[in-house]
Amino acid sequence: MESQGWIKLHRKITSSDIYKDPDLLRLWIYSLTKASHKERALMWDGENVTLKPGQFITGRKSLTDDYNEELAP
Repeated sequence: MESQGWIKLHRKITSSDIYKDPDLLRLWIYSLTKASHKERALMWDGENVTLKPGQFITGRKSLTDDYNEELAP
């Protein structure tokens, strides 16, 4: 997936329950940055899959690796 471009955050985010939990906020922002912004086709697990805007594919291992990348052990 591309890791270029930008996302929008509304200022109201600071008054949400997600904002109050740093781990949850980080996971939410991770999801926003990984989600597709337009419909696109890809090959996943030997099948052709079409992702719609807002969708992404991940698994427990890749999510764990990405989420914890560059964090101190």
